[in-house]
Amino acid sequence: MTHPAHPSQADVLQARREFERQTHGRTLCSEFLRVVNERPSDVSLRVPSGPDEWTSHTWSDYARQVALISAGLRREGLDRGEFVAILCRNRPEFHFVDVGTLFAGGTPFSLYNSAPPEQIAYVLGHSRAAMIVVEDVAFLERVLAVRDRLPTLRRIVVIEPGPLTLPDGVISLAALCDGPPLDLTAVDVDPEDAATVIYTSGTTGAPKGVVLSHRNICYAMNVHFSMMKLSMAGLRQLSYLPMAHIGERQITHYYHLLGATVVSTCANLADLPAMMARVRPQWWFCAPRFWEKLRAGVEASLLAAPSRRRAFDEALDLGWRVHELTNAGLPVPEDLAGRWASARASVISPVLSRLGLDEVVMAISGAAPLAPETLRFFVSCGVKISDVYGSSETSGFMSWDPHHIVFGTSGKPLPGLEMRLADDGEVLVRAPSVFAGYLHDPERTREALTPDGWYRTGDLGRWDDDGNLSIVDRKKEILVPQSGHKVSPVLLENGVKTECPLIGQACAVGDGRPYIAILLVLDPDMAGQWARVRGLDGLSLPELARTPEIASEVSAALARVNETLAPAERIRSHLVLGDLWLPDTDLLTPTAKLKRRGVHARYTPEINSLYSTP
Repeated sequence: MTHPAHPSQADVLQARREFERQTHGRTLCSEFLRVVNERPSDVSLRVPSGPDEWTSHTWSDYARQVALISAGLRREGLDRGEFVAILCRNRPEFHFVDVGTLFAGGTPFSLYNSAPPEQIAYVLGHSRAAMIVVEDVAFLERVLAVRDRLPTLRRIVVIEPGPLTLPDGVISLAALCDGPPLDLTAVDVDPEDAATVIYTSGTTGAPKGVVLSHRNICYAMNVHFSMMKLSMAGLRQLSYLPMAHIGERQITHYYHLLGATVVSTCANLADLPAMMARVRPQWWFCAPRFWEKLRAGVEASLLAAPSRRRAFDEALDLGWRVHELTNAGLPVPEDLAGRWASARASVISPVLSRLGLDEVVMAISGAAPLAPETLRFFVSCGVKISDVYGSSETSGFMSWDPHHIVFGTSGKPLPGLEMRLADDGEVLVRAPSVFAGYLHDPERTREALTPDGWYRTGDLGRWDDDGNLSIVDRKKEILVPQSGHKVSPVLLENGVKTECPLIGQACAVGDGRPYIAILLVLDPDMAGQWARVRGLDGLSLPELARTPEIASEVSAALARVNETLAPAERIRSHLVLGDLWLPDTDLLTPTAKLKRRGVHARYTPEINSLYSTP
């Protein structure tokens, strides 16, 4: 099912032909050389070297490093199409190695930094990787622990070997680069060559290798740039999420390569708040959970200052009124514009400055739907966040509108992309940005792609009256309690977090059970501030979770949520946990999406207790 408000099939195909014409013959390598030639002396990458200092690399520096690495990989015998894995934190060397591998004729891909030896063995074995580049000795030890199970792995390269005497088959990055550079202009790369493999995070099964070609990525990035209606050249970005995730790779690697942004790298998530304030990113991407934590941090700081809270709320009201007018394309009255400018400068901007968000030009939220209250909070602050819907299999975004925000939706399908809903509501898409298949996995490729090129996303969606897309849930995650009703856990979880900001994470359960129940996890920042205001600041998080005050607050929020639900969807039992659920663990993906199987495995007794007879 398509939507009558969408462009006609003829218009979609016409837009696609134009984008294909614009990107015909282009590769990530040719685009990199274009940017280097246009901006040789501009800064491309930065890494902190002190409290107020940076180590910066120009685009010419970048090209020199790429030429040395690509030549070294060829000397090591890397054949065209062979895979090179990268296991390192966010740092300039990632970019050098990734692009250097492309110029050497290979295909680079990233591993999650948290990957244990068994997962490393699976991904390197499945990909048949010929080489891997690791950051330091700690990462090297994980690879060496499983090296004897990887017959195709010929060479390991260490960026920072330290004083270690390297074992056979292991060399330093400096040694790899010890030789004449490659002439990058003489490299022949085909648009259909694989540019990377994105291994899915494994939330619904064993990781799959999504193969994306140069053509897929160049086409997708061109469409995205057309949607932005601004030049990205010189805009500041901050790279902090794992490059094994399509969102980070798209935003701070491919946008960077093709759009000539300035990327600062943050190797340690503990440094992210300080880095945000230091970099003041202008193009900013993060997952909903991080937006929620930013909002919770601001609101927690205002709880103990009622006068500041009143002034802030009044400023938010002005910002919201301005947003409603500008979002509808209407003029803002002069009086309102002046009051908003004054309020933003005196009340909002100091808060945004502490967060590093005071100079944001464009901001997006992805990986899961953003709670409406969090979205309203930030757009009322003047930070215009747009929700996006995308996947690894589609080279990133599928629907997005950065200029007209419709709450609860990710906008309309991108121009040139065909999108329809199957009879059961599954989102189906077809476009040149859609991958051709999973690496070495024809069976799952046939499950995902129809013979005529439609990608079955596995997501359930719905249109609003204007044709904007909302994602309801994953097909495989829909709960069916004993009543037989189909219940979206994400809608329940988001509802609870919206009604009760004390809750940082939630996991609804009830598949095959008598009713719906939910595990709730306190947000440590918001709960801590809430406790201090009420004289409970001496309690640990687990102790706080068991207090009557928290029980009362949560029960009231659940009652409000249940009032909006059909009887079969209502949450009849809950448990508040004082545990910390951290990203990139068995409970959460790197972007803080639930790993439901991990939650169920760890909390089986607690879940069972939610269904025990009183």
